[in-house]
Amino acid sequence: MKTFTPVRRGLLATVVLGALAPSAGAATPPSDTQAGVTPAWGCPDTERPVLDPTSPRFLAGDLGAYTSSSQTTVNCFAWQTFVALQWPVDSRWPQDPDRAGEPDRQFQAAGWGVPVDPRSDDSRPRVWETFKPAQAIFLPGGETPSAWGVLPDPSAACRGGAATASGRRLDSHAKLPGAATLARLDAAVLNPDETDEVVGGWLTDQAGELVWYERLVSRAEFAYIVDDDNRLYRSARQAAVANNTDGQHPQGLSLPAGQAPGDEVQPWQQRGAMEIKAAWRNLDDHPELWPRYRVAQAWLTDPETGECEQAVMGLVGFHFILKSEHFPNFLWATFEHIDNVPTPGAGYAHPHGYSFHDPQCEAAEPARDCTPNQPRVKCDQSGHCTPQYPESEPVQVTRQYPIPTSDTAPTLQLNLAMQEMIAEATGGRSVFQYYQLVNTLWAQSPVPPYTEPGGTVPLKVTSLTSGGNQPVANATLETYVQDKTCTECHAGATIAPGKGLASDFSFLFSLAEDD
Repeated sequence: MKTFTPVRRGLLATVVLGALAPSAGAATPPSDTQAGVTPAWGCPDTERPVLDPTSPRFLAGDLGAYTSSSQTTVNCFAWQTFVALQWPVDSRWPQDPDRAGEPDRQFQAAGWGVPVDPRSDDSRPRVWETFKPAQAIFLPGGETPSAWGVLPDPSAACRGGAATASGRRLDSHAKLPGAATLARLDAAVLNPDETDEVVGGWLTDQAGELVWYERLVSRAEFAYIVDDDNRLYRSARQAAVANNTDGQHPQGLSLPAGQAPGDEVQPWQQRGAMEIKAAWRNLDDHPELWPRYRVAQAWLTDPETGECEQAVMGLVGFHFILKSEHFPNFLWATFEHIDNVPTPGAGYAHPHGYSFHDPQCEAAEPARDCTPNQPRVKCDQSGHCTPQYPESEPVQVTRQYPIPTSDTAPTLQLNLAMQEMIAEATGGRSVFQYYQLVNTLWAQSPVPPYTEPGGTVPLKVTSLTSGGNQPVANATLETYVQDKTCTECHAGATIAPGKGLASDFSFLFSLAEDD
């Protein structure tokens, strides 16, 4: 039998699970500094996250209509959204494609995140995992995308390598777009793409495995993109919409905003535009870790060779951005697995060590560069980049800014409260007790117009706030640029034809081609 310890020492008794594989934890498992903070919600009782999928607040496009924005309520809303996005998708999908992106409203909290073998039929996709992948929207030659909820066709390499090719497909394992070859690496530095990180190169975990990335969009955003009056998957149409040349787009290219929840569960049309960016580490050879991660099988397509193989992947980083009436400049929220890097003051136990940090780096491997957050590539003034390290060498990662603990932004305290609630609801079995909110970014007093015809970059963002008034960065998604905040890059996102026309903070539109 296999045992594992719940997220916080002393939180619950050790839980016994059916063995998936023999345990192979670190010889001397590290732990974060003894707990220095205590669990606390911070937000009003009416805004506390719930594990009830029948609640109108469970998956909503915005804060409540009468909720006043504060860092604590925004953080609680972010956690609520995370819960809903990680809920099992409606069981009628994929037979009914229309159910993609909809949570299973009948699923009980006691079973949420309870580990199952990711290779079995019992492994169900999460809500966000059935959103539309970016590479299935912006197709070569401006081809029309398949309908919502329809799985993308597998690559030829995947079709030839297995009897079935269903499931997640990942084709980006570098921090720059397609940066398996230096020829593409150079262009990516000058024109950063959100699929991968902005700069710095790839990320390798302590097991020597490269991190893989993906991004997806919600149904409301997908519908906006493919609408007959928009057809924004074609670059020429983007210019027409952004400039309102047809007189049908008085706000230019402006993604739909989510609405406040009412007394009924919201339809997807009221939830607004949302984009997801996720980071995965390869756990195929580490089944002892599966009970601690959101794991899923994926087809990994090497961007350089095109070779395809299947592997069990563990979720380590998770961004979402959401546009709403409260957040016309988007809410920017980022989550991580607690084992990524140390979290001082949390009191977390790490029976298998850290995924991206070695406390004994210099002593264990004198020849290895243990400089924290050291970029993998070096670029000159012309934008030419050359690799500085082997891809197999682990990156020593630290969190540059701590998770906030102040009275006005008790984020770490909220994480502990959420983790306790999840553990109690699931008998200590849920993998989601091992995830934490890093921070959120939002405009406290946004100033219109937010978008307009002919609007150019950079977009103006006022009154930005975050926990601790510090940059919002994810250790697995902005490893090498943790001193930059989200909108510093996204305010400069343009449409595919360029010309400085803004694309409402989304880098996705730069992927579009024409027929």
